[in-house]
Amino acid sequence: MFSGTTAIVALGLQRQAIGFLIRVNYCDIAANRVDIFLRKKEL
Repeated sequence: MFSGTTAIVALGLQRQAIGFLIRVNYCDIAANRVDIFLRKKEL
């Protein structure tokens, strides 16, 4: 899932996404990026 890019693209295409990351800090980065994407999408 890298840093959330895969999830963001899937959500942008109105698809569901599930991802796995080994490092906790990358998980936090991905979660923040997806959250920002979803907030912008609501506007």
